[in-house]
Amino acid sequence: MSTLITRLYQTTQQATDAVGLLKDRGFGDADLTVVTAPAGETSAAGVSAAIARAGVPADHAVKYAEGVLRGGAVVTVNAPFGTAAKATATLEKFGPVSVGIDKPDVYSAPQFGRISTMSSAVPTARLLKSAGFIGSSFFLPTIMRGGRSRSASAGKPFSKASSGGAITPFTILK
Repeated sequence: MSTLITRLYQTTQQATDAVGLLKDRGFGDADLTVVTAPAGETSAAGVSAAIARAGVPADHAVKYAEGVLRGGAVVTVNAPFGTAAKATATLEKFGPVSVGIDKPDVYSAPQFGRISTMSSAVPTARLLKSAGFIGSSFFLPTIMRGGRSRSASAGKPFSKASSGGAITPFTILK
């Protein structure tokens, strides 16, 4: 899961400084977007569309576009899992302008091709091709973690004794 953090700055210099510090703190170019208005741009629709392409909801993009047309700049950070607080603290150091959005950060599902920095630290369950007794009895796969199946009752390796004599049609990870 990632968090899209969006902030409006009154000047492009503030935005440039914020992006520089974000890069120093480990955020890459693929995680960062800066939107400014081209010289002579007076249409909020074009600027709003550019902000929305960065992942900002359309109703929020309209509000940010007004500030960009007044000479400001929008910075978005697609912060991978576990880095949103660091990104937010960094952006706040450069005095962002409020646009009246109560919750400007957007939480999103993982994107294909993007791997969270925490993904290798979080243990995941795996489904076995050979389901064993439980799966073959109920036509279900067995869920394993650490090479041992878990019973529904006490998180112990499955046996009739650990499940109180009843065979359950599923396994639970603890």
